[in-house]
Amino acid sequence: MSDVSEKKPLESKFFTALRPYFAFVDSTRFFTIPFSWLYILFAVVFLLTPFAVLYFLIDNGFFRQSAKVIVGGILCWIAIIAASWIAFQVWWNRKKVVHTDKLDTSVVINAFAHLVYTFCESLAHFVGVAGFFTGLFALIFGAGVLRFFGSGASAPLTLMICSLVGGYLGVWIARLAAFLFRKIAEIVVYVVVRIFKFFVHIIKQLFEYFFIFCQSVVDFIVNGWKVVVALVAKLGNTLLAIAHAPVNSNRASITYNND
Repeated sequence: MSDVSEKKPLESKFFTALRPYFAFVDSTRFFTIPFSWLYILFAVVFLLTPFAVLYFLIDNGFFRQSAKVIVGGILCWIAIIAASWIAFQVWWNRKKVVHTDKLDTSVVINAFAHLVYTFCESLAHFVGVAGFFTGLFALIFGAGVLRFFGSGASAPLTLMICSLVGGYLGVWIARLAAFLFRKIAEIVVYVVVRIFKFFVHIIKQLFEYFFIFCQSVVDFIVNGWKVVVALVAKLGNTLLAIAHAPVNSNRASITYNND
C-alpha cells in the first residue's frame, strides 16, 4: 500500500492555478485597490500641473517679456507649485480612505461621496492659494502678469478677494456636494432596488402562472384520457343495460258479460 496520498482530479494545479485570482475578485480589495489608484491619479495630475503651466508660459513667449513681468510670473508660478503640492497632499493622504471588510451599497456610496468631497476640496485649495498669490504678485509687479495666468484678467485685487472667498466657500461646498451626492445616490439606489424588486415580483408571478398552466396541460394530457375512457365505458355500460333489459308486456284483458 502506497503512503503517497492520491490527489483528487479537481485538486490538480490545472484547476487551482486561478484560485488566488478569484479570491481577489471576491474580496473587498477588488474595489478598494482600484479606488486608491484613482486617488493617486488625481494626485499626480495636480503634481504635474505646474509643469503644464510652465509649458504654456514658454509656448506663449513669456520669457520674452520685460524683467518685471518675468519676475512676477515666476513668483506666480511658484505659488502654483505650492497650491499644486497642497492639492497633491489632499489626494495622497486620502488614497486609502476605503478600508472595509464588508462591501455593500452604503460603502460604495460613501466611497464615491468622499471622492466628490476630495475633488472639490483639492480644487478649492488650489484656487484659493494659487489665485490669491497670483493676484498679489500681479498687484505688485503689474496686471500684465495676469495675461499669462488668466483669461485677460486685469483686476489683481478682485482676483485675490475672489480666490480667498472662493477657496473658503469651496471647502464648504465640497462638504455640501458630498452630502447631496450621498443622499441622491441613496434615493436613486432605493428607487432602483424597489423597481427591480417589483419587476422580479411580476416575473415571478408570471412564471408561477405559466408553471400552473403547464402543469394543468400536462395533467390533462396524462389524466384526461382516463376520464374520457371512464365516460365512454360508463356510457357503454348504460347502453348495454338498456339493450338487455327484459320487455314486460302488460296486455289488457277484456271480460265479456253474457247476461
